[in-house]
Order: sequence, then structure tokens, then C-alpha cells
Amino acid sequence: MKRFTVVILLLQLLLAAFLISGCTENPKKGNPHTGRTKVYTSIHPIYYLASEIAGDHADIVEILPPSSDPHTYEPSPKEIVDLQSSDLFIYNGAGLEPWAEKVAGSLGENVSVLQIAEVVYDQLPQGNDPGYPVDTADPHFWLDPVMAKNMAEAIAETLIKVDKKNKDSYGENFTSLALRLDGLHRDYDETLRKCEGKEFVVTHGAFGYLAARYDLKQISIMGMGEESEPNPAYLGELIKLLKTHGIGYIFSEPLSSIKVTKTLADETQSEILFLNPIGTLTKEQESRGENYMTLMYDNLEQLKIALGQNE
Repeated sequence: MKRFTVVILLLQLLLAAFLISGCTENPKKGNPHTGRTKVYTSIHPIYYLASEIAGDHADIVEILPPSSDPHTYEPSPKEIVDLQSSDLFIYNGAGLEPWAEKVAGSLGENVSVLQIAEVVYDQLPQGNDPGYPVDTADPHFWLDPVMAKNMAEAIAETLIKVDKKNKDSYGENFTSLALRLDGLHRDYDETLRKCEGKEFVVTHGAFGYLAARYDLKQISIMGMGEESEPNPAYLGELIKLLKTHGIGYIFSEPLSSIKVTKTLADETQSEILFLNPIGTLTKEQESRGENYMTLMYDNLEQLKIALGQNE
């Protein structure tokens, strides 16, 4: 990370020298190649929401490459230079992308910054509310469709501030997107209410907001991250819980290769399914045209299987 900080400082000095020299009249007014507002986003869900709202009026760039980990990714020097000359940078915050927080702090005053967590946290119980069943340090807001709509609203409002001339289009596009997110929420609510099961086991505790929204209980093997495996005592408790509660499925993730998940499945004769946290896409998903919305519906189908829907 020291190397990353040095790169940012050097690039700031170069950019300052460039601006002082008068080499550009207005370096922050849109993409010079298209004339459109240039927006950089950190992760796929933010990219998807921003793209749907922007339509043809802004160029939206997703920084995180396919199959990358937002926790550990570091942008290239070129990406940092591009960010310095953009109009808007949107990132999630809440500790999801440490690199993004460092970059945001290095940007000049001509680059607007939106941190999603600052907006979403205002809509959550404050402090350690014992009645709220989610660790509010969880950064995976977008997995709750209602929170995703709140994210979209914040993005639309910020785009309108940055690019006032296209405010009507941004407003109309947000309204259309909000209706689709309302439909996603409705489909989740109606489907999951019909399910017998209310508990699901996941490798990575990314689905707390989703579980709280639909009166489910997430049981995490690894906690919020995947840095360390659970100790034998906790693993024993999980095995006992799965057997006594009759939980026959364990959710892994498409980009995860956690051995303990397979061990737990073998010990309990459980089947492994996949629940996608949708922080980033794979190249295969991109080539198939998949996105946040399609993957949220894929997740719903997986939850139906695991929780046993009553028709």
C-alpha cells in the first residue's frame, strides 16, 4: 500500500503541474472525445445502476476488472490519472474497497465524489441496535433490492448535480429503474414468503441485509470476509445445527474455492448451491450479457431451492 500512496502523490504533482501550465481550458467538463459526462464506478452494482440512469448522456466506467476482489484490488497509475480527469467517482465505502477510499481522498475539487455508504447508513438503525439483525458494518447493500433503489436515487441526484442539462433524462431513467427494482423486491417478497425454510447457510456473510428484509436468517461459515477458516469448535456447532434444523443446502460463491464449505457439506450430506454477491462479474457472465438484475433473479431461484418453496 506504501507504493500505492507514492503513486498517488506523484500523479497529483504531475496533474497540478499540467493544470498550472494552462495546457487545458476546462479539464473537468466531460469526456473530451464524446462531450459526455465521465463517471467512474468501483464495483458492478454501482456501475449497473449508474449506467441505467445515465443512458446515452454519460460515459460510465467500471474500474474493477472481471473476477477481481474489490477488497484487494489496486488501480493502475493510468486508472488513477483517468479518475483525476473525470467528472464523478462513485464508490461503495464501508470498507469494501480500501483502494477507492484512498483514491477518493486524492481527487481534486473538480471531481465530485459519491460514497454510497454515507447515504445508505442514514436509513439504517444507528449504533448497535439489538433489534436490528444485521451487522451494519456489512457493505453489501445492493443485495437488498430496497437498498439498491436507495442507492439508485442517490446516484441520480448526484448525476443531476454534476450534469444539470440532462436532469430530465436522468430523472426519467431513474423512475424507470426504480419501477424495475420495486418489481425485484416484490418478486423476492412474494417468492420467499412461500418458502418453508427461513435459515440458509453461506460461505461468506454477504447476505445479511437481504435476510433481514425478507425475515430470513443467514448463517455464515466465514463471517463477513474469507481471511480465515472457522475454528473446529464453531465448525462442530455448524454441523450440529445443519443436522438438527434439517438444512440440506450450503451456499458457496462462483468465485470462491473455500475447502471448508465442501468439508461441511460432506459431513452433513448437504448439497452445495451458489449464491452470488455480485460485487463483480466474470468474463463469461459479461459475454452472456448478465448484470446485477439478472444475477439477483438467479439468486432468487437458488434461494427457492434451498428454502423449499410451497406452490
